[in-house]
Formats: sequence, structure tokens, C-alpha cells
Amino acid sequence: MQTIPQRLSALRAALRERGADACIVPTSDYHGSEYVSPHFRLREYLTGFDGSAGTLVVTQAGAYLWTDGRYFLQAEAQLKGSGIELMRIGVRGVPTIKDFLHDTLPDAAVVALDGRTMDAAAVKELRQAFTDKDMEIRHDPTLFDGLWPDRPALPAEKAWLLDERYAGESAKDKLLWLRREMEKHAADVWVLSGCEDIAWLLNLRGGDLPHTPVPLCFCFVEKERVCLCMDASKRDEATSAALEALGVEFRPYEGAYGFACRYGQGVTAVLSESKVNFALWEVLTQNALVLDVKDAIGLRKSIRNAVQIENLHQAHVKDGAALTRFIYEVKKNGAAWREAEAADRLDALRLQTEGCLGLSFDTICGYGKNAAIVHYRAAKGADAKIENRGLLLVDSGGQYYEGTTDVTRTIVMGPLTPEEKRHYTLTLKGMLSLMTARFPAGTRGAQLDVLARAPMWREGLDYRHGTGHGVGYLLGVHEDPVRIRNSSESFVFAPGMVVSDEPGVYCENSHGVRLENLLLCKADADTPYGRFLSFETLTLVPLERAAVETDMLSREEIDALNAYHKRVYEALSPYFEGEALAWLQEATWPI
Repeated sequence: MQTIPQRLSALRAALRERGADACIVPTSDYHGSEYVSPHFRLREYLTGFDGSAGTLVVTQAGAYLWTDGRYFLQAEAQLKGSGIELMRIGVRGVPTIKDFLHDTLPDAAVVALDGRTMDAAAVKELRQAFTDKDMEIRHDPTLFDGLWPDRPALPAEKAWLLDERYAGESAKDKLLWLRREMEKHAADVWVLSGCEDIAWLLNLRGGDLPHTPVPLCFCFVEKERVCLCMDASKRDEATSAALEALGVEFRPYEGAYGFACRYGQGVTAVLSESKVNFALWEVLTQNALVLDVKDAIGLRKSIRNAVQIENLHQAHVKDGAALTRFIYEVKKNGAAWREAEAADRLDALRLQTEGCLGLSFDTICGYGKNAAIVHYRAAKGADAKIENRGLLLVDSGGQYYEGTTDVTRTIVMGPLTPEEKRHYTLTLKGMLSLMTARFPAGTRGAQLDVLARAPMWREGLDYRHGTGHGVGYLLGVHEDPVRIRNSSESFVFAPGMVVSDEPGVYCENSHGVRLENLLLCKADADTPYGRFLSFETLTLVPLERAAVETDMLSREEIDALNAYHKRVYEALSPYFEGEALAWLQEATWPI
């Protein structure tokens, strides 16, 4: 097996043969998916870094990996000895990829990439930045051919239809809505490349992506018909018949680019440049008038209907019972387990829960200093032994017919240091502040972000990740455009949106704390100052009373914590009996 330096050397040779000075290798498939199938893990193969986010840049002089604060410690460890320099996104003095390439490469340099794995907006931004140096961005779909022996094949799992008792809305009605949107833009076709958008629109699900139950496909919605580019092997007779009844015609998956050529002069095509890959966008823009419409489908998809909201309540009770059972067991038996064993036990409890179709992401289970690695992955044989002291951080979630869950708890395994208790309490204060927020309609995620960070800022602390992300409905656990973070792209909250609430404190080589609940935005009250919104907490799992410095909490915070624990006990107690029920009662007792 080749070493990482040997793989990079082969890539540089391929670049020289094609007259290219550098290349960009993102973590993506042809649809911008967050979790990609093994076939698309080229960046991981070339670097050895297996985090879910990162972009590799290779020049003849060096190799560089950009990743964000969730992965700094993990990437530093996994890149050791590879010759790849870690570029920490957001850290002072670290350039963006765009600025690095602009300032490092000579005039008229060529930067190669597979345009199917980068969205059109990103490539257009690079092109614009390079015009003053006459640099070229070259789409080369065969650049990496032959560099990855035994590359896994494209996935070929069966697609299936999500019943309306779970979706809450028919695909027919969604298509009617989308066609009304097309009329607003005088469009002839709406081009969808994001698998989750297509899955939502057609109430279609599948198994081609890890943790995200969707099929790989492209979709072209016209005024009278829908073209779905998805391999025939993914469809059974019932699925095909139901889609055909909606006016869906089928084309091969790889035929999407050829099909797009039919949209010539006089055709107006709507798409989102941040979701459609560059190669497909380039085909469409050769002749058609292309309109970039951002977030229309994403925002519509983010609003949970009444059926979905009722289903989500059921999903979170079931999911909460599984995680709470795990917390009880790990407190009782944890010192006999290692991190990977604990993660396996939690996964088993969740997967045996009625209606659970799988995990929504790989379970994060980090003890002690490993909890300071935001997206830590416990590897069997190299994982830490859990002890009867300190903190164990567990971040996990499931995919249910009734929706998607994501929850983090930091579990007390035994005696804590004063610093651990202080950091737990500060994290709890931030979580409660957002959980109990009441805010006017029109409030944006960036404004809400301050609520969760303020208790930490007062102590000179912060965390290098967003406070909240949108969560799909039996779709991606991280769903744009909903988010709570300090960003100029922040959007306006609306009733029906689901977002995570997950502040944290991370102390390298010591400990980490993160607490996460999912929140449902809802209408609160109409006042003389306008309409107000608030959040309902969906997640139902006990928090750690033993880790709380009560003198750091206000009366309002104590009341909010006690009210939450009352809800948790009432919802989960039917799932417990005997010693476990007595433990749950104590865990949720008022402070």
C-alpha cells in the first residue's frame, strides 16, 4: 500500500502531465453532500485525515489541508508524518484557499479540479479572484483516474417512498408549490442537484449516503414533467409507478449532464449556484439563461408541518429513552468499558429502538482529554479507558421514520475538579439562555448566537463552532440554511424550524464539555411591539445535577432546569422500572 507522500507524488506527476500547477480536492460528492459514500472519499485517501470536513490543496512545492476548529486536534494527529501542512480555518494569519493560491502561484497558473465535486458558486468566486493574474481554473473530470487503486464503486442502494403519515405533505403538493415558484421567475425548468432537496420534494428516501437516507440523483422539474436522473437499479416497481404517476420520467444517473444540454437558447433555468456542481452549471450556461435562486427550497423544507412536529415529539421520547438508558448503564458499568465499547453500546440501544433506521452520524464518545476534540472518533485498540472520575462526552443521534435526532450530553463519571464543574455550569447557562429565549419575529441566527456565548465571554472563554444548526426530517442531521452562528449569511427564524442548541468548552489535554438539545421554533405572542417567537425543547435527556455549581445559576435558570427535568421524567419514566427508574427520579430531582 502506498504511503501518503507516495500518493501525493503520483498526484503531482499527473498535474505536470496536464500542465497544471495545483489542484483542489474537496470533501464532497457530485451533490455537495456532507457525509459522502466511500467512492467519494478521495481527500481522505490522499491525506489520511478522515474528518467529515476538509479541503486539500496540492502544488508542486507542497500540500495543505484546510479544516475548521472542530477538527484541529484530530487533523494535527492524523497528518503527522504526511508532509501535509494543516491550515486552521479562522485562525489569525491563516489565509483562505483563494488567497493562498492567488499569492503563491505565478501569473497564468492553472488550478485543476473535478468540477463535479465543487459547487458553481465556489468555482466562480475563485475565477473572479484570479482574473488579475490571468490564472485558469480548469475542470478536469479525469485528473484523479488511476491514482486510487481499488476505489470503491458508486453506491447502489434501493430508493423508497416516505409515507405521508410521516412526511405530512404529498409530493404532488410540493411540486405544485415549486411550479408556482417557477412562475415567479418565468422559468422553464428548476434544476435540483442536492440529494436532500430532491428527496424532500418527491418524498423519496434511499441508502446511498452514510447517515443521510437519500439516493444519489439529479432532478429537472419542468412545467409539465419531471426528469429524475437515478439509476434504474435503485427503483422497484412500486416506487417507479408512484413516481410516474407524478409525471416523473427516468434517465440514467450519469446522463444528467447530457440531458442538461437540451436546455438551449430561450430557456430559463432556475438553480442554486451553491448547490449545483460546477460541471452541470457549465453545461446549462452554455445556451440557457440561468438564474441563481438561493435557499428557496431549503427554507420551505426547513418548516416542519403539523404532522412532522407530532412525529418529532414521538421520535425524541424514544431516542431520549435510549440515550438515558445508556447514561444509567455507563454510570454503573463505565469503568469496565473503553470509549469504543461505550459507543457501541449506545448505538445498539438506539438501533434496537422501534422505528430507528440508523444513526444520523458516527457516535462521538470521548473521555477526559479526548472530549476536548470536538469531533473525536474512538478507534478500537487506540481508545481511552473510562474511569470513575471526570467527564465523558457523548454526541449521538438517530434516523427515525418520525424524524432525525442529535443530542450531546457530558456525563459525570465520578469526582470532578472545580474547573470541570465551572465549565459545565457555564455551558449549561449558555444552553438555558438560548432554550428559554423569547425574541421578536425577524430575529436572525447571528443575534441568537450571542445568547449562548455570553456566559462564556464574561469568563474569557469561547468555542470554535456554531451554536446551532438546522436538522432535517429523516434527512441530513446538519441542514442549511437554518443555523445559529456569527455569520453575515444568517437568516430569519420562523415557526416550524428545528435547530440545535450546543455551546461547549474545550480544554486541550484536559477535558471538554458540550451540551446539546434540539429546539423547535414556535409562535409565542402578539404584543404592541409585534409578534414574538420562542423555542420548545424537543430533546428529552437528563442533564447532570452533580456537575452544576448552583451558586452560578440565577433563580430563572434554576427554574428552567427544574422545569425541563420535570418534562424529562414525565416523558421517560414509563420506559424505566426498578433501580433504573429510581435513578431517573434522582437524576431529574429539582435543585
